[in-house]
Amino acid sequence: MNELNPYEAPSGLVSASKLERHIATRLLEARETNLTFGRVYRKLVKAYVALSLAIGVGIAYFSWLNIRGAVTIFVGVFLGTLLRDFGSVRAQVKLWPVQKRLFDWDKVQRMANGESVPSS
Repeated sequence: MNELNPYEAPSGLVSASKLERHIATRLLEARETNLTFGRVYRKLVKAYVALSLAIGVGIAYFSWLNIRGAVTIFVGVFLGTLLRDFGSVRAQVKLWPVQKRLFDWDKVQRMANGESVPSS
């Protein structure tokens, strides 16, 4: 602070939010165990169960009403979602070795601990 500017400059440090701490913790877990298809899909089991139940209810309902077009759409949405996720996981697993070398793991560790980290 000086006479011309009475305001203090921001410190550039931002404490990690709950979501950022969770993501940082998952990154540290992946660093220790390496990222594979199996590990990623094990993390997604709950989401796939919920998706399967929701789509399954829709398929059962429209099958009961004998509306084949809607059943086809629901099956297509389900298969499309699975294919999209497979592509995303495949890309992430392929990119992981490069990302693992590029991350600033000290900063990730501090973020996982909820500490303030410099915002870039």
